[in-house]
Amino acid sequence: MAKRPWHSIIRRSLSKSLNAFLCRIINTKIEYDKIDAKEINRILIIRLNHRIGNALFLTPLIKALEKKLPNAKIDLLLGADFSDLIGRMTNVNKIYCANSRLIKRPFKLFALIKELNKNGYDLTISPAKSSGSSNIMQASVKARYKLSFRVENIINFANIVVDLPETKHAALLPLAVMEAFAGERLTYEPYLDISLFDDEKAQGKEILAQLIGEDNIDDKTIIGIFRDARYEKKIADKYWLEYINKLLATGNPYIFVDIIAPDGKAVSDDIKSISFENLRELASFMAALDFFICADTGPMHLASAAKTNIIALFNNTSPEAYGPLGKNDRVIDINNKNMDEVLAETVSILNY
Repeated sequence: MAKRPWHSIIRRSLSKSLNAFLCRIINTKIEYDKIDAKEINRILIIRLNHRIGNALFLTPLIKALEKKLPNAKIDLLLGADFSDLIGRMTNVNKIYCANSRLIKRPFKLFALIKELNKNGYDLTISPAKSSGSSNIMQASVKARYKLSFRVENIINFANIVVDLPETKHAALLPLAVMEAFAGERLTYEPYLDISLFDDEKAQGKEILAQLIGEDNIDDKTIIGIFRDARYEKKIADKYWLEYINKLLATGNPYIFVDIIAPDGKAVSDDIKSISFENLRELASFMAALDFFICADTGPMHLASAAKTNIIALFNNTSPEAYGPLGKNDRVIDINNKNMDEVLAETVSILNY
């Protein structure tokens, strides 16, 4: 089990200390209580993080903004280029990338800020509770309304803030900024969704049929496995191989597909495997599966956004905060459970 590297721990500690210091010398000026939806035509969502999951956690907010403001154009400023992932959502206009390397290239950073300021945003949103970098970038972009959360010891330049919600789930946190809008309170879907198109789903089914055979699509239960995860969340390949082989030994009509990370290796030559470079193509393939089994990892949230049934094996993190959100998704906490108990729970879900 890989532990979080020291440089990551130190960076988080320094960031926390710096935020606390800056909060003592910078005062946030709150100018508005509510946002008039009629005044909003251009929106910029700022989330300077490079992880797949955190990008996908924005999709409930994007869908909610589409419902509240159907004619508004939404741009996103993210910590990695996720254009192929969420750029095809109907109300997403453009995705900008400001990764960590940009800090070392001030001329490119200033050029990006200049381009953003030409867009004439009516509203910028920093929807993370502890991202000082996103809040600082928000200060650099002109907008009438600058929306974020009210959080202690996190530097904030917003002129309208909302309280943190009671929800513990990280994916539902961004959705809470909708409380800032005046007028009728609408009901928003609390699910991840990248709005796959019919042609994308058809392509995913075609790739799956080529991999396992057309005849197996309807007669078998097709299960995708993804074994990779970050740090303590990773489950050993030895465990995965035993888990898969024992599920096959139950005699149920299961076919497993080992979905491999671009730099990974297959768990066994006896199990079909596939890898994708493009995240949206991966999501299209996931949509064709009957089930997707994984640890707590970004592709888990991608499968959820593709509306695939998920069985998530959690061994370190909290399902309440990071578990899959689909109506049919299930979490198995493998801590303090032997393999037979995990298998029995898995089979009951697969055969339900």
